[in-house]
Amino acid sequence: MRTFSKQLLLIIFLLLVFSDCGFGWSRLTHSRITYWAWRYSGLPPSVGDSGDSIVTVVWNLDSVQNTLGLKGYDINGFLLTVFAAASKADFNINALDTVHVGEADSAIFLKWGTKPDDFDRPTKAMGALFGHMYIPAGGGFADGMCKFFFNTAVREYKAGNRRKAYAYLAMAAHYLEDVGFPPHNEKNYLDPAADIWQATYHGKIEDWIADTTHWYDHFDATCDSFARAPLPACDPVIAIHTLAWECCWYDQSFKDTSIKDDKSEMIEICRTCLRAIVPRVTGLFVAFRQKIH
Repeated sequence: MRTFSKQLLLIIFLLLVFSDCGFGWSRLTHSRITYWAWRYSGLPPSVGDSGDSIVTVVWNLDSVQNTLGLKGYDINGFLLTVFAAASKADFNINALDTVHVGEADSAIFLKWGTKPDDFDRPTKAMGALFGHMYIPAGGGFADGMCKFFFNTAVREYKAGNRRKAYAYLAMAAHYLEDVGFPPHNEKNYLDPAADIWQATYHGKIEDWIADTTHWYDHFDATCDSFARAPLPACDPVIAIHTLAWECCWYDQSFKDTSIKDDKSEMIEICRTCLRAIVPRVTGLFVAFRQKIH
């Protein structure tokens, strides 16, 4: 027990000192995945809205727990208590942004697929956004975040606010996309070596992947191809869980190859993960299409 306590303290120290991780894939990657999934999802055009649409983003841990059908302090089981207290994270998000009347649907999905990284910054705890993670062994609540915004999108669409609904739907996709990034499925946070990698390389590798040249050279065609074959998503929570389980097994090999100067192996692991992610995002959009009819 004493050894465990020392390890936990070391992990907390490391994450406090190197707190720049937690934003999976980075902006361009989210934009492109969300765009390709939308393009092949068959969603109806957002016609009929007049004027700008004000999109409010309001959530807290209670709303996430209610979405997951939980009561009390179940989220604490995801290590949030100690991490949030140490980081002074604020899990009460109340923000808004605008979908302008002239924006096409493609622009909505490109733009709003990145938005959660902006809105959720106050929830950054110990260098990570736990709402953007789902670790099968325990940690993160991306499943609740994805379902929360998916449900909001369905509700807004049925109320006649199509363009606002698509903004929420693109946000839901963001959380699903994040859990397919291997470092967001860290299986061994009790290993200081794993935490050192997270603190030192996580953000740098995300930036490398999302560099415009690297993205279009290595990943865009993969997304275009695999968005054409949606994988049905019966429920956003199940989509998150199955994707996390599939991609978490690439975590160690991703770390080992990402620190090499030659990025060819890492690129192939990313492509493998994208082949798992993109059909699920398209499937999420198809599930939305079924819900609104």
